[in-house]
Amino acid sequence: MLEYFRHRLGSVQLLGALLLSVGNLVTPLVEPFAEAQNSEPTYVGSADCADCHSQESKEWAGSHHQRAMEHASSKTVLGDFNNATFTYAGITSRFYRKGDLFFVRTDGPDGKLRDYQIEFTFGVDPLQQYLIKFPGGRFQALSIAWDARPKADGGQRWFHLYPKEKVDHKDVLHWTKLGQNWNYMCAECHSTNVKKNYDPAKLKFDTTWSEVSVGCEACHGPASSHMEWAKRPEGAAAQPHAGFQHSLKLSKFVANHDASSGKTLPSSHSANAEEVDTCARCHSRRSLLSEDYAHGGPLLDTHLPALLSEGLYYPDGQINDEVYEYGSFLQSKMYQSGVTCSNCHNPHSGTLRAPGNATCAQCHQATKYDQPSHHFHKTGTSGAACTGCHMPSKNYMLVDTRHDHSFRIPQPALSKALGTPDACLSCHTDKTSEWSHDQLLKRHGPRPVVSGHFGLIFDAARKGKAEVVPQLMSLVDDRNKPEIVRATALAELQPFLNPQSIEAVKRGLSDKSDLVRSAAVRTLENAPPQIRVPLATPLLSDPVLAVRIEAALVLAPVSDDLLSPETNAALREAGNEYLNAQRVNAETPQAQVNLGLFFLAQGKNKEAEEAYRTAIRLERQFVPGYINLADLLRSLNRDEEGQQVLIEALKHQPKNAELHFALGLLYVRQGSKAKALDELRVAVELGPEQARIAYVFVVALQDAGKTAEAKKVLDEALAKHPDSVELQNLR
Repeated sequence: MLEYFRHRLGSVQLLGALLLSVGNLVTPLVEPFAEAQNSEPTYVGSADCADCHSQESKEWAGSHHQRAMEHASSKTVLGDFNNATFTYAGITSRFYRKGDLFFVRTDGPDGKLRDYQIEFTFGVDPLQQYLIKFPGGRFQALSIAWDARPKADGGQRWFHLYPKEKVDHKDVLHWTKLGQNWNYMCAECHSTNVKKNYDPAKLKFDTTWSEVSVGCEACHGPASSHMEWAKRPEGAAAQPHAGFQHSLKLSKFVANHDASSGKTLPSSHSANAEEVDTCARCHSRRSLLSEDYAHGGPLLDTHLPALLSEGLYYPDGQINDEVYEYGSFLQSKMYQSGVTCSNCHNPHSGTLRAPGNATCAQCHQATKYDQPSHHFHKTGTSGAACTGCHMPSKNYMLVDTRHDHSFRIPQPALSKALGTPDACLSCHTDKTSEWSHDQLLKRHGPRPVVSGHFGLIFDAARKGKAEVVPQLMSLVDDRNKPEIVRATALAELQPFLNPQSIEAVKRGLSDKSDLVRSAAVRTLENAPPQIRVPLATPLLSDPVLAVRIEAALVLAPVSDDLLSPETNAALREAGNEYLNAQRVNAETPQAQVNLGLFFLAQGKNKEAEEAYRTAIRLERQFVPGYINLADLLRSLNRDEEGQQVLIEALKHQPKNAELHFALGLLYVRQGSKAKALDELRVAVELGPEQARIAYVFVVALQDAGKTAEAKKVLDEALAKHPDSVELQNLR
């Protein structure tokens, strides 16, 4: 179900919805209804919307939103349950029926074959998964999925989501583990008004929802007051938003064109952030901060979107890991010009506004752009599709094609410099980026120089090149750059804080963008208290939750006597908000480690230890839980206990470089040089991409008098990490 679980970035789910405004009924309301508005509106269900909004309801019926999750039945199950079998990692699973019920016989949490009833279908196209009920209110998504594509396209078959990994019951990706848990990973965006209701004391869920799939109210909000409004008598008093908490209106965008060239001109129209934020609740890679979502409120009041981080995106901003659409769309000129999701997609049906290139031709004149003179491919072929060059795709979950929504112009020279995907080569697989560059040069003339592209700056920063700091600062200050690029530039500045770069951070702290302010605060995490306190303190009262809790995280380690009584009070309040943001995901080891780190910053060692041990109990293979616990025990002069913690961890993750590294450092502290070298040697072998591990191993070898081996390891490490300042200093 979720390829990104290995990254353990936090609570991130799947598919969501955007529904249009319910109409243009604007007549007054009676006073009794105004009194009813004082009560909290409730969810009524999509069926009640159909009476007035029949067209929208017809479009929604059968859509990906409507079929995001359904009770398993002969009408909803697409897979072959006619005693079909599928073999994976030595386990043969069987899919069968008993009357109207659907079952699978497969390996359970202990690796033994058991029979499980299918409770719900999950998704519909291009694949369908199946949910199985477990004790403790859990629903788990089977990792054997049904390929719903036509047989001619390779579909109509069972397949495993991790075909090359041989995932068994001990693996963190096994279908019975947290990574495939519906309550945590999926529920929020596949159903309407989901409340996880996790009890950390009992380790149980009592998850509820108002509608099993993604219905009208998932985006418009609870509709009970709107239903009352719709029944109002003639001549009633006016009521804001037709009884809703807010009005989710369709964004209208009209493109202007240069009469002589036919080019689409920049627009002064500002993006409809409310609409895009509504979609982003689910169509983004993000962490959940609160389940108390106020429809129409800022995205960062309940969710923290991922930046263009290494591993998630390529340095130039192209999609890499499973990040959905929001992060790439924020980079686009479309978003900057005011284009929104509903300009291209019908939010009720989920289909494009027009077929193929006609969607783009709503703004970009077909007579100029949908021509061989522009795309230089035969009309009607895949090469002539706008998406082929400007929205390159990548498959996730093996068969699910997702398009990059940054709408970038192909830059083969940039792709070559960064080693990132070249859109031309996705079809012309036998060619090179030099060929692509030459073709564009011949047909379109010289392209803008790529030397100042943010991708080159981010790539250099990640290689530790301090000389790019001025360029990072310029990115932060450039209001013409997308906010997600500017926020990422702040994140990349964190290792390079100095009196000059701090000035850019200061400006970011007062930026109008919630995303930029949030990143700016986090950048201060390792700054000295005398810098941290005056800069982060005002953000404790920021109007947006994500910014306040970042400020609390930054200020938590600061001694109380360095803070004023007013700041201490604000910090306690924001600190509680941070704790609540972690507790909303208390079922995850990631959240428990975050709690532990926060408690540790506050000097609450007992609470920190308890949180780390809870993380380990929740997931025996979760390495950060063990490493943070061992480090805490070290600080408490309990290294022998820490040693046992790391040894236990290696039973579950014997090939983890960080565990061997941590154990090697522990042996160094104990004076066991031979054991230390053995562990560090293994750590280097298992983690060749980590320059820091190689650096420590070389130092340890030199200290042990093994100069020849030290030189060999150093030479090999420098070949892999030529930009590592630490390694260079050992020469």
